[in-house]
Amino acid sequence: MQQIETASQAISAKRRVPIRTEVLNADAPANCAPAVIEALSESCEKHSLRFVPIVSRAYHDSLFMSRIAPTAMLFIPCRNGYSHRPDEYASRKILPVERRCSRKLWRRFLNNAYCLG
Repeated sequence: MQQIETASQAISAKRRVPIRTEVLNADAPANCAPAVIEALSESCEKHSLRFVPIVSRAYHDSLFMSRIAPTAMLFIPCRNGYSHRPDEYASRKILPVERRCSRKLWRRFLNNAYCLG
């Protein structure tokens, strides 16, 4: 944030225009639960799905859910990589596989009485 503020001040001075900044949100990032990530990875492998662990900087519900429950996210491939846009499209072929992976994940944790404590 300091780098952005410093750059803004330099631009403001150079162009002689006022720039006002205001922090609207400063929520700490969410850490996904390693056990959930491992379970998702195993489920993908079981269904022969390629996957890449990534860091999501998106402001998802998982940010808040992670405060009360173990959390991870499963992103499915969308055409051209577009997500959360009007032209988002996911093939009907991937959706049943995603559901199977999700169901197996839920069963695993519910059957093992997984909890935070």
